[in-house]
Formats: sequence, structure tokens, C-alpha cells
Amino acid sequence: IDSVVQDGFLGGFLAGSWLADRGHRRAGWIGPATTSRQGSERFGGAYAALAERGVEMPAELRLRLPDGIPERVRLVREYLSRPDRPRAILTLWQGISSVVARAARELNLAPGRDFDMIGWSTEGDYQGEFLPNFTGGPVPPAVLWDVDRLARAAVARLAERRADPTLPPMMIKIPTRLKLAD
Repeated sequence: IDSVVQDGFLGGFLAGSWLADRGHRRAGWIGPATTSRQGSERFGGAYAALAERGVEMPAELRLRLPDGIPERVRLVREYLSRPDRPRAILTLWQGISSVVARAARELNLAPGRDFDMIGWSTEGDYQGEFLPNFTGGPVPPAVLWDVDRLARAAVARLAERRADPTLPPMMIKIPTRLKLAD
């Protein structure tokens, strides 16, 4: 079947590259990693960028979060309280960044001051949902992608498919980009 998806591998690669370029030697991961195609692509991109630059992302620094906000915040608080807490953290899921920001505030920690992190957001949700998580403190970078662009590409592919049902299946990847705080 045809598919139109955000380029999770590119987003993960951009995020991992940014952390590595800041001089980090170890990185942590908070969120799904391999439970879905999206998770596998984001994790794979980040892992590839880090590995190319000699940065480790050991299994003990990967935190998978269950559903449910209170449980997530508690687990992230415990993760951020560890004596070996990573100083570079990938949070490549919309919503996970807010959980990390909340847990950090409860511990009097701040992304950008006590650790570097990279978030994930749609272009449309960046101003209203991502940024408010960091009011009064540094805003971490985020990988952004455009939902409208994805929708337009999907409709265009449907039109092509309708015009010629014998076309081979295609995967169309919508680009992601790294947004640094203003």
C-alpha cells in the first residue's frame, strides 16, 4: 500500500547529531523505541547519528514510558534523579517533552541548564503546546514536521492512485527539521 509519513529517521538523525555536536559522549532516550515503525525510525536515526560520532546510548539510559501521565512523570523523575543521569536526552515524541519538562521542574532541574534535550512537535503545535512547557527557562530544540504538508501529499498520492491503479506502492516521507529556540 502507499504510505505518507513523517521522516522519523531524518528527525532522529538531526536530533542525535545536534547532541553529539554539543560534545556529549552518552545520551539517553525517553519514550518508545521499537514498539512501532515510527519509534524504530526515530530511534534508528538518532542511534546512527550518535554512533557515527562515537556517542553511546546504552540500554540502561533508555526509558520506555507506559500510558498514563502520573506514572510517566514519576518514572521520569526517578530517571532524572539517577546519579548517572545523562546530560543529553532524546524525547522524540510529541507529549514526552512536556512530561520531561514537568518532572525536571519538580526536581528543580531545567533542560538547557542541567541537561540538553531534544523534543518533537508538529509545526502547528510548536507555539501552543511545545513552547509553554518551558516558560521561564531555556527552550530546548525540537524536531518539527508539517501535518498540512503530509495531508497534501497524501491527497495527491490518492489522486495519482485513482488515475492509475496499477502504480507500484510508494512511501512518501515528509521532511523533518530541527528547530532551535529563538
